[in-house]
Amino acid sequence: MPFLNGLEVITQLKEICWRRGETHPPSFMMHTSNQEKEFRDTCKGEGIEYFAEKPIKEERLAKVLFKLGFIENPEAENLSMKSAPKAK
Repeated sequence: MPFLNGLEVITQLKEICWRRGETHPPSFMMHTSNQEKEFRDTCKGEGIEYFAEKPIKEERLAKVLFKLGFIENPEAENLSMKSAPKAK
């Protein structure tokens, strides 16, 4: 069992961003097996914009990585990662 769950980790990361004076925290993706609407609503309330459900499907992961700016073409047969996108 992990020390913190994913939602707790993201909450702490956002707090660190705010303490550092960052006005816009980074975008987050939740990789979870919990598909309940209540959980998703809680996550969205915490600023988690993207979800990739377990078991992960390559097509869904590609779409999320595209939205986050890590890949150029989610339809490509051979996905290649770009360098991390610049913080806004």
